[in-house]
Amino acid sequence: MEKIKEKLNIENKNVDLKVIDVEILQNLCLLLEFSNGERKIFDVNQLLNYPVYEKLKDEDIFNSVSIKNGIIVWDNENIDVGTDYLYKNSENYNN
Repeated sequence: MEKIKEKLNIENKNVDLKVIDVEILQNLCLLLEFSNGERKIFDVNQLLNYPVYEKLKDEDIFNSVSIKNGIIVWDNENIDVGTDYLYKNSENYNN
């Protein structure tokens, strides 16, 4: 029974995961801090082939990044990226 509880805790660890801080880095990358205390680097270049994200090639729009309800948004909230996607597709930041 203990192993099942442990497994459930691991799987549910990020259920309410939110982005709590964002810093713009070079080359269309973002340093993200998540509500679980982890910091990760997300490379936005991986999204630019999708039409909805093409606007992020514009430096002014990219630099307008903000956090709304724990989610990263741009362009007056017309562009967003889900927190789970960010978390799973980011590299750990050790500093």
